[in-house]
Amino acid sequence: MRITMKTNYDSNINFRAKFINQSTIKVLKNKPIVKNVNFVKIDTSNFNDIDAISKCVQKWKKSDFIGIIAENTAYAYLLKTNNTSVYALTEQNSNFDKLKSELILGLADCTDKRNQTYIRHLQIRPDAMFVNNKSRTICGCGSAILKALKDIYNKICLVSLKDENIKKFYASNGFHPRKDSTNSDFLIWEEKSIGSKIKSFFGY
Repeated sequence: MRITMKTNYDSNINFRAKFINQSTIKVLKNKPIVKNVNFVKIDTSNFNDIDAISKCVQKWKKSDFIGIIAENTAYAYLLKTNNTSVYALTEQNSNFDKLKSELILGLADCTDKRNQTYIRHLQIRPDAMFVNNKSRTICGCGSAILKALKDIYNKICLVSLKDENIKKFYASNGFHPRKDSTNSDFLIWEEKSIGSKIKSFFGY
């Protein structure tokens, strides 16, 4: 169920976002702890949302794609396009009309077409990213975003990247390599048909 959250402008970082669903991540301490997080859709027609993402640009300085996500979101706001969807994974559990940028764990910048979406960029907060096996305090954010997107769309596509670790990440989340009509490499996840789901359930 989608719930539309309304907001009034104030000096805080405000989102007029839609709560989509709840997911889980792991907090890595002495013993991994499962923690509930929330998945929201950003309103690209609302200036406060655009401003909030720009705050993430300032805080996530070591991230590859956060600047591009902010630019695409700003273009969607200025040009009033409706085919850009930006989603956020957040640790915040309430008051989604005043979502705090410091609690955002990741962002996905997507282009929608019918019942499918193209992931242009997926960016996780630096302290929650898997980079060369370095230690991190939070894990599972990227998978949580993909799982939430699968609940919305029947088909998810993205241009295949050369990094083998990234390919393994998407493969572990059910994405398979394909080529389009121009022979370009893509990674695609498609929802199974009812018949396929029944076969999978019974193991044949």
